[in-house]
Amino acid sequence: MTVTEAFYKKLADNLPAYGSPPTEVVAPENIKPPGNWQNLKLPYVIHFPISEDPMHAHGCLVTGRSWLYQVSIFGSSMASCNTVANVIRDIMGHVTTAEGIKVSYMDGRYLGKNDETGGVHHWAMDFRVTESLA
Repeated sequence: MTVTEAFYKKLADNLPAYGSPPTEVVAPENIKPPGNWQNLKLPYVIHFPISEDPMHAHGCLVTGRSWLYQVSIFGSSMASCNTVANVIRDIMGHVTTAEGIKVSYMDGRYLGKNDETGGVHHWAMDFRVTESLA
């Protein structure tokens, strides 16, 4: 399973029905990797690795990989983006998957409203994702 697949699975399994009682935050079909997302209903989530850094031990042995991973939330208001961001931080903040992929929340920020796209608001979250190769 790739890091993108593991990230999607964790989001898709938990984001649609979050809390007690469960409430739909973002439908699974609105959680996507980069691509054609122009026709998605708000709110939607786009997730993707930004950069990969090899991890070395003793100067040359590659022991794992580390990614900076971004989750972008698009919504009808800053408040709706913030709600989804808080849920994603709860779900993905400090996770280790069955495959040994570790995810840690780093930072989040509101990037504003884009009037060219009908007033869609954008919130970006950064995660550090690590995978051991041993």
